[in-house]
Amino acid sequence: MTPGSAVSAPPWAWDLDSSADDIVLRLSGSWRMQDHLPSPTEVETELTRASSARRLTFDTRGVTAWDTGFLVFVLNVRDAATSLGLTVDRSGLPEGVRKLLDLAAAVPERDTKRGEPARASSPAWGRRPCLPSRAREP
Repeated sequence: MTPGSAVSAPPWAWDLDSSADDIVLRLSGSWRMQDHLPSPTEVETELTRASSARRLTFDTRGVTAWDTGFLVFVLNVRDAATSLGLTVDRSGLPEGVRKLLDLAAAVPERDTKRGEPARASSPAWGRRPCLPSRAREP
């Protein structure tokens, strides 16, 4: 190998620890988008192997930095766990992540009706021209 060509270890790490009823997802290191985060499908694959577990918990005491990349990763893992019938315990997540997850759940999804032509807010829009009013002569 030439200098500079060695592949360095990622600044993040994850590990699943399964017991009888629980799966603990331990996350550590830096979980920022610039850190080339892992695919949540890797965790989902491991979750399917722990078929006897009923609950997924998080241990993030070792996380040193995070941004929206971490939030998206957690959301995807949560969705995968839920689809496998696991209960998800978020108490081990950083407080900021829990607050953002609560905020995302509290805002109802908007129906944007994409694909439909835009309509004017006024029913008379475009039907009659707006003409300027004329000043009265004395």
